[in-house]
Amino acid sequence: MYLPIRPLGTLILGAIPLVGLMPVHGKHLPLHESLEPADQSLSRPFNSELSNKSLSPLPNDRYPPTTPPPTGGGGRDTCPSEDESPSPLMPLAPEVYAYGGLTLAEQPTLWLYLPFDVTPEMAIELSIEPSENDSLDSLTRTFTAPDLQQGFVGIPLSSTQFSLPLDESFLWTLRLYCGGIDETDGLDYLFAKAWITRVDETDVYIPIPENAVGEVLSEAYRDNGLWYDALTVLGEPLATGDATTGSSAAWEGLLEDGGFESLTEESPVQFLVLPTE
Repeated sequence: MYLPIRPLGTLILGAIPLVGLMPVHGKHLPLHESLEPADQSLSRPFNSELSNKSLSPLPNDRYPPTTPPPTGGGGRDTCPSEDESPSPLMPLAPEVYAYGGLTLAEQPTLWLYLPFDVTPEMAIELSIEPSENDSLDSLTRTFTAPDLQQGFVGIPLSSTQFSLPLDESFLWTLRLYCGGIDETDGLDYLFAKAWITRVDETDVYIPIPENAVGEVLSEAYRDNGLWYDALTVLGEPLATGDATTGSSAAWEGLLEDGGFESLTEESPVQFLVLPTE
């Protein structure tokens, strides 16, 4: 079952080659064990001012057993300064959802915010791993970064053979190595991390209007906790140059709903296409 939105446009930016406990609903979930840099003092902390203002929590059974720290890393010395940015490198994943969200798509688009321009002197690694079931497939791509502007980045998984199975939680991580491809075996990088779970459209608790498109479809996805899909419906026309005044305003409104109101200052929206194996 694929997400019922129109295919990605042809104008795509980005080329091929191109620790504690997390509170959720009053309970505490252990953070996902990872090999992220232990000393994260070199990375700006997650901006508490970006806390969610409008979304309601998901049903308890929709949350994964572990939830990730959304941002961090030890690459501050080699990366451009984030001080002029309203936020560090971070996933567009609401805090009220414990930094994640749901999707209907087998190959969804992942979303994040870049605090500075990325250049081919840098390297990117994207990994998608199951939260619990190690028998499930995972995905890792490491490659020289394309030119990307400070702003919003969508990463369509449609350029890969990887698909999300139903009702299985995954953690995705983007690592940015500002020192380049030769540094990807070390721990000097910044990261953005979030969870994602694919659900069946028969499981939505608020009916999605038949033939809905654009802002109406995005709002229906948002109301069902289908956060990644709500972003993609609005973010795609912005990235491909097909946005209307209404869709641009709806994009800003959706970001505000997710607690990202300080990131709406005319930041560009672009796609990063993953290289094939």
